[in-house]
Amino acid sequence: MTLFKLFFIPILFAFSSIQHLSDPPIKCEQVYQQAKKDHDQEQLKYYYFGIAQLPFTVVSEMKSKYQIEVIALGCMVNEAQICYNQQVDLILKAKTGKDFYGLLGTIK
Repeated sequence: MTLFKLFFIPILFAFSSIQHLSDPPIKCEQVYQQAKKDHDQEQLKYYYFGIAQLPFTVVSEMKSKYQIEVIALGCMVNEAQICYNQQVDLILKAKTGKDFYGLLGTIK
């Protein structure tokens, strides 16, 4: 039985990795369109990555001042969310002259 596990588990892992590699790549243009739509409906989001959490006051002020919902995801980085953030940064720069992190510096 142990010999079976020694061979079966690595083979299973290899096949699951191959499936992951065959997933279609994210098309940022589709995500950009979603960000523009969210902006038009005043429902913009910004996906915040990292171990450190933003203070509640910062999250609250981003929502009230700039109509941006900050969503903390920890260390789980996703390509689609990175594309979305890039579009949000462009929208913010056009409106305020600053990207998301530039605006964070203005919040006390």
